[in-house]
Amino acid sequence: MQNYLEKYVGRVYCNGDVGTAFLISNKQLLTAYHTVENLEENPFAISVVLDEFSSETLEVSLKDFDEDLDIAILELKKPLNIVHFLNLSNQIIRNNSTWSTFGFPRGKLNAGAKLDGLIARSNVNIEKENYDLDLEYNQSNECLEGLSGAPLMVGDDTIGIITKELDGTLGAISVSRIATFLDKNNICYKPIEEEYLEDETGFELNTPVVDKLTEKVISLDSGYLFLKGHPGSGKTTIVESISYAQSDIVVLGKYLLLEKGKENLLSLRMNHLKFLEWLEDRIVADLYNSIPQKSERDINQWITTILDLFQKLSEKYAAKQSKCIIFVDGVDELFKSNKIIDFFSALPVILPKNIIFVIVGQNESCLPPKHTIQDEKNIILVTPLPMHTCLKLIDKELPELAYWLRNKIGKCSEYHPLYLRYLIEYVRTNIPVHGEQEINNWLDKLPQVSGEIEVYYESLWQDIIKKDELLYLISLISRFRECISHKSLIDTVPAGMRVSLDKNLDLISHFLTGKENIFAYHASLVTFVNKKTKTLEEDFQSQISLFCKKNIDISYSQRNILHHLLRSTTEIKNKTIDFCNQAWADNCSHNFVEPDLILADLKDTLSFYLQKGCFISVTKLLLLSQRIKFRYNNVFALNAMELAEYLIALKKPKEALHHLFRDSIPIVSVEDLIDTQYKFIMEKNFLEAEFIHSAIHSYFMSEYETGSISYKDMVNFFKSASINTCLLSSNPGQSSLKVIKLLNTFLSSQSEVNEEQDEQRHQVLLYILGQNTALLLLHRNMYVL
Repeated sequence: MQNYLEKYVGRVYCNGDVGTAFLISNKQLLTAYHTVENLEENPFAISVVLDEFSSETLEVSLKDFDEDLDIAILELKKPLNIVHFLNLSNQIIRNNSTWSTFGFPRGKLNAGAKLDGLIARSNVNIEKENYDLDLEYNQSNECLEGLSGAPLMVGDDTIGIITKELDGTLGAISVSRIATFLDKNNICYKPIEEEYLEDETGFELNTPVVDKLTEKVISLDSGYLFLKGHPGSGKTTIVESISYAQSDIVVLGKYLLLEKGKENLLSLRMNHLKFLEWLEDRIVADLYNSIPQKSERDINQWITTILDLFQKLSEKYAAKQSKCIIFVDGVDELFKSNKIIDFFSALPVILPKNIIFVIVGQNESCLPPKHTIQDEKNIILVTPLPMHTCLKLIDKELPELAYWLRNKIGKCSEYHPLYLRYLIEYVRTNIPVHGEQEINNWLDKLPQVSGEIEVYYESLWQDIIKKDELLYLISLISRFRECISHKSLIDTVPAGMRVSLDKNLDLISHFLTGKENIFAYHASLVTFVNKKTKTLEEDFQSQISLFCKKNIDISYSQRNILHHLLRSTTEIKNKTIDFCNQAWADNCSHNFVEPDLILADLKDTLSFYLQKGCFISVTKLLLLSQRIKFRYNNVFALNAMELAEYLIALKKPKEALHHLFRDSIPIVSVEDLIDTQYKFIMEKNFLEAEFIHSAIHSYFMSEYETGSISYKDMVNFFKSASINTCLLSSNPGQSSLKVIKLLNTFLSSQSEVNEEQDEQRHQVLLYILGQNTALLLLHRNMYVL
């Protein structure tokens, strides 16, 4: 694809200025307007060099431009004899999507330069900026002047144009943002597919399985369902993606024991008390829009609390004639750790009406005897992806591959989501897409897995064990508890392996999350490799422990050193207490490590020293645990806003959110949240601002459904909505009017009111109108009547 991309990208010259442009037809190119703005009233003072099509400079004219969008259309004086070029695509752009480009910065004006990275933020629509995408890039020491006008690619789609260099990132404008300009000039682009409008999660959803689950939820009064599937069959993808627009089914919460990107929290999430705290928080938030006070309770007290909350929850949803669903995903991990009985101990065998638990795992036999699924009809099997869904995904990821080969990849994967992902990534990273015979031969050698991804792992294992360095590398990576940076991995492996590290990483790259932030893509690989190398467990853990001790100041070491020490050789394990102290806890606090993670590892350390009978160490650890709990539950909670403001000033928005929310539930007032939302936007922390607005929206709708919403609640919600629309919308005038119309609808929907209440409604409307006007004047230089 990259060579294909380079073919249609060229250098553009205009009165000494140099930029990049790319072909969108046989006679038109797109570029950034500022690269050709110095025309000096001569529309033909522009030339383009397209090395693949002509050894000579090509004459072009400026056909049209939009200075505010920083976009321009160039037209060749003589059309090229070509039928292929870059196709524009208007698509939903998701944060953390991988992007790439090719262009001609001044430092590489002849050879050109390839760049890639992640989309840090999409929909950047604040002030009068000529970009709406903020792009992080992996390359360093690049002089990027001249890259403006280069095509922005996600997969094989051209979704935008690079327009400017920001502070450490790049700015780009999306096809979506310039669609009106393109329409005016009769330039075609691929529209947003309707199915992607319905699902912005980025996953290919297994619709037949979701439909079966939904049908079962509707038919069941209450109880437990089991979503069953092999490793990699897409169980967690379904749980993460599923939501219901209909009002008769409400997803109260999703408890993911093994969440992608948060694998280090597994031991914490397997703790049954942590699960019960999460469950209590969710139910209390749903019933009362508040967070419960933290308190120490034994299991009997927890059982009483949960039963009481379930009863109230049942009454609420019975009155609404709705079903309430709670997902618990990854129960196999509980079974393997002998924690499943404790985990389910406070859950009643018979749930109150209108409450349904969906348990997700590989086999229902892992459940405790009391919670065994008696009726096989309550077991929903995760079947392979539908063929058309599978082929659509292959078409999207490998569009240049011959059609018959795309079909063959689908058939070889047996439409198993994880197997399919491995095959796509292997082709993408190891075989040229035009090497059809090589791909075909490789596909013929693949094993039939029949839903068991371990069969695929086993087929590769014999080759892996013949290569000592490769075996060591994949075994080591499988022992990390979370993503490790490439630099840290280099420091962890033995010195003799460092020269060939990148070569070995390339051989297993389709099993990994990436080459810069490295981790096993799926938990099934970790389980397989750890089982195969079980006798070397302590050696690998000791190697990682040595790295953590030498690099104690980096984030990975602070977060995970206790975990690795406790799994190392006896000599190293016995010295865990040397690192589990107040200094370690303070460093974790300064670097905003989750307190629950600290306490979970501290608990494991305490258990180890209790078994050893080292009571001096036990006393130290108990005191340390109490100090950390007090700091988290009292000092941090009472000063949450002050800490958040301090962290925002330090450019640490994610950490600021940690202090404002516990398990996605706010611990500060709505007024404080609105102030923080505004501060986030001013600091261009748009994702965090949107998270706060979503939380306020959820609170408002919950109160509205109960019929007890106050004018204060209404003002707060519409203040938040007004801030979002006025400051973030691409069309703030129109969007702000929609907010006012919605407010008026809410106010008008209320039943008969007295004179005092009517005056209150009038004041609410005037207040939000005033705020809208002030925000638009201050930040957009607009006045809307």
